Amino acid sequence: MSRPTRIFIAVCVLAAIAAMGIRRLLEERAGLATAPEVGTIRVASWNTGWLLEATDAERLRNINSVVRSLQPHILGLQEIESRAALRRVLPAEYEIAMVDDPEEDQELALAVRKPATVVGKAQMLFADAKHDYAFPSRRDLLKVHIRLPDG
Repeated sequence: MSRPTRIFIAVCVLAAIAAMGIRRLLEERAGLATAPEVGTIRVASWNTGWLLEATDAERLRNINSVVRSLQPHILGLQEIESRAALRRVLPAEYEIAMVDDPEEDQELALAVRKPATVVGKAQMLFADAKHDYAFPSRRDLLKVHIRLPDG
């Protein structure tokens, strides 16, 4: 093989490697996550900043895009108005666990997708008045039991 041919092949290989690296960098900067590895559980938390039932369509699409990009198996969410508001942004395969108190403006929620599943009902961890000093305006902690594939 001639020297120019070897140089040409080397340049092509380096260009391909550089293109893969640039693509990965652009995906990371665009917020695109790679699919979770088989056998792993991806967990995320997100304060949505007042996700309302009346949230405009563009914001709903943006939130849905982030959830689809991250592909979390377990997603903790804060500042959700209701189960209906959350259902508007989550893909159908997610199961929602939340208390959804009609007297509360901002809720906590946990969304899970297979292989994780919700077991039982969600509940507030410190629902009694004794802990109101630490959790004012009914801002409590959500307690949810989930089951993973290994039990």
